[in-house]
Amino acid sequence: MEDSSGRTRLSRRSFVRLGSVGLLTSVAGCLGSGETDQESNPDAREDGLAAQSSLVQAIGFEGQDIVVRLVDGHDISKLNLLDPEGSLYTSTSVATGETTVRLQIIEIPSVMGRYSHYTPGTHELALISDGSISDTVAIDLNPDLEITEVKQYRNGKFDQEYAKIEVTVHNSGTGPTWVSDIVFEDSPYFAANHDLRGHSSIPTYTEPETPEKILIPSDGDQTYVPDEEALLFSTNEHSGCANLSGQIGIIAGLADGNNVRATAQFDAGGKIEQGRYGRRYSCTEVQLDLIEEDSDG
Repeated sequence: MEDSSGRTRLSRRSFVRLGSVGLLTSVAGCLGSGETDQESNPDAREDGLAAQSSLVQAIGFEGQDIVVRLVDGHDISKLNLLDPEGSLYTSTSVATGETTVRLQIIEIPSVMGRYSHYTPGTHELALISDGSISDTVAIDLNPDLEITEVKQYRNGKFDQEYAKIEVTVHNSGTGPTWVSDIVFEDSPYFAANHDLRGHSSIPTYTEPETPEKILIPSDGDQTYVPDEEALLFSTNEHSGCANLSGQIGIIAGLADGNNVRATAQFDAGGKIEQGRYGRRYSCTEVQLDLIEEDSDG
């Protein structure tokens, strides 16, 4: 939604709401179905109380930005965001009378070569007035990703894209992020089994097609379709799609340098799609089911 100046305004639900003196970060993503804060963790609400400031009304996230809503009549001229080590991470000036301020905390790699991602942990937002710190707010930025679903890609423009896999990733953490690359282990097609590219590489997927659409917000999901055709079968080893099964590992390289992994069972069926593959083929119906998930740094 845009205001009269053409700038985007956040809805009430977009913000992490503040109490009269405290910032309460959301803990809903940490709870199971039907659980309350107290049932999950009696200290969850207190842990979410990051800091107190009478100068701040709300803090939330929009795309690649932290959005800070200041109270009317404030005298803040600058916002500094300090990383978990206490070093300046990013900063922005605040115009007189401005109450909604944005600080960009991540930048997805592009052809321009730029890349930035916050260090996971507790950051300190310093509110500056007349060159001095008037107040601070602690903001927890900790993405927590897991692979939650894998299935055969069926929306391709070409028949041979039956060999691709959709990978859905959920972020139950407190900061936005993205998956920089996805590769496979022990897939039927050897070329799909390779090392991850660097986490600062430009992400390239069949879907989403553009880098700006690959973000995973806090408590959000994103589905990626890697270009690798992992479900290609060799005519030297197989003769059809019936009774064709196995396990495949999925590795997602995260923008902060960590990885998440999962293992899926695949069971092929349907018709053979030869396409442009020559000595390889795909199957028009492949069932994929997650059987194991873990993570590593």
